Amino acid sequence: MQRPVHPLDRYRFANVLSALAPTALTSTAKFALIAGVVTLLTCGFHSTAHAQGAGMQGIDPEPFRADRGQLFGRRFDYPDDAFLLRSLYRFHVDHRDQWHRNREGFRGLAGSDASDEFYTFQEARKTIAIEDPFFFSFRYRRDEDYDSRYDRAQVGLGSKIGRGWSFALHSEIVAEKEDIDVQPEFEWSDETGNHFRFAFVLADATFNRKSDDGDYKHTPYTLFAEGTKAIGSEGRLTAWINWNPQLERSYLVDSLSVNDRRLFGGVQLVLPLNEQWKARLEGNGEIRMASVRYLDTTDIRDRRLSRRMWQIEGQLRRTINETVIVWFGAKYFRFSENERRPRDITMDNKFSRRETAAFVGVDWRVHERVLLWPSVYVDFLQEREDFQGNAALRKSDHDTLVAIALPIEIDVGKGAALTIQTSVLVHEIEFGGTGVQLSVPF
Repeated sequence: MQRPVHPLDRYRFANVLSALAPTALTSTAKFALIAGVVTLLTCGFHSTAHAQGAGMQGIDPEPFRADRGQLFGRRFDYPDDAFLLRSLYRFHVDHRDQWHRNREGFRGLAGSDASDEFYTFQEARKTIAIEDPFFFSFRYRRDEDYDSRYDRAQVGLGSKIGRGWSFALHSEIVAEKEDIDVQPEFEWSDETGNHFRFAFVLADATFNRKSDDGDYKHTPYTLFAEGTKAIGSEGRLTAWINWNPQLERSYLVDSLSVNDRRLFGGVQLVLPLNEQWKARLEGNGEIRMASVRYLDTTDIRDRRLSRRMWQIEGQLRRTINETVIVWFGAKYFRFSENERRPRDITMDNKFSRRETAAFVGVDWRVHERVLLWPSVYVDFLQEREDFQGNAALRKSDHDTLVAIALPIEIDVGKGAALTIQTSVLVHEIEFGGTGVQLSVPF
C-alpha cells in the first residue's frame, strides 16, 4: 500500500541515495545532488497535497492506498492558479525522453504554488546486476493525485529469462505486514527502443491474515500494462493503463465499510516530422467510483464519489539553429466530481473545471552548460461548484490566467542537471513562486 509520508522517510531515502550515487560524478554534480535532494525532500515533506494538473510525470502501477484522502475526501481546495502553476513545474522534454529511454537515476521537482504550499514529485530507480541472470532493484516515488500525496518504496529481485524478457518480484518497504503490496511483473525490451511491461499488484496482500481491524470482502488487486513502439531513432508511441477493480473493505474500529474502483491510463507520442520540426502529443484520463458507508445509520458522514478527468496536450518544436529551439502548443483539461451525502443532502456537492490553455516558449543555450527555456501560458478557465442545500456556497467562475515561467538549467556534469525556476502571474501582477528541479542519471 502507498502510505502517508513518515517524518523519517527523507533521512532513510537520503541514506539509500548516498549508497546508490555513482562515484564517477564530478564534485559539482555531487554537491548539486545532495543539495537538490535535501531541498526536494524537505519541500515534499512539508507540502500540502494537491491534484496533479500538470500532466504526467511518471508511469507506474497505482494500487488502492486506503489513506485518509481516498477514504474521506481530500483536505484541500483548488485555487484558480493552482493548476496553471503546476503546468509550469515540469521536466524539460529532453530529460523526460532520457528518463523514458533509461529509467535509472533520480529526478525530482518542487515548486511553490501558494504562499504556504508546494507541488512536489520525486522518483528514484536503480537496478543492480547480481550474478547473471539475476538482478536486484530499488524504486522510490513520491507523487500526488486528486485525493492526497503519497510515497512508495519497493525492493525487488528478478531474473532475465531470455529473448529480451525478464521477471521480477517487488515488495514494498513498510513495517506493517498487513500493508505490504506484492508486485510480480514481466518486462520485455529490444535494442531499437520497443518496450512492454505487465504488472499484477496484490495490494495489502496479507491484510486479512495480519490485521485485526476488519477485512477485505473483495481482494484488492491492480492490473497494469505499458508499452512503447519506437518510431525511428527519436520517435515513439507509448501507452499505458491501470485498472483497480472493485474492492470492499470493512473497518471495525471506525464501524464503516469502503468500496472503491478506479481506471486510468494515457498515451504519449513523440514524432519527428523532418530535420527541423518535431511533434509531441500527451493525454491521460481517469474514472473513479468510491463510497464510504457507516454502520451507524444516524451517522451523516456517508459519502458516494464519482470522478472523471481527462486532458490532452499537443506541442510543436522547431529547431532554428544549434542554440535555439522555438516551441508552442495547447492543452485542454476537464475535471468533474460528484460527491453525494445520502444522509445529509445539504452537503451534496458537484464540482467541474475546464481549462483551455495555449503556450509558447524557447530553448536558448546561452552557454555549453546553461540552458534558458522561458515560456508564456494563457489559460482560459471555467469552474463551477454547486451545493444542493446551500446556495451561499455555490460558485461559478470564468477567468483568463496568464503566467510566465523563467527556468534556468545548469549542466553539472555526467548528465546531471539542476534547474531553478521563477514564475510570474501576469493577470494578478504578482510573483508566482520559485521551483527547483534535479535530474541525475545513475
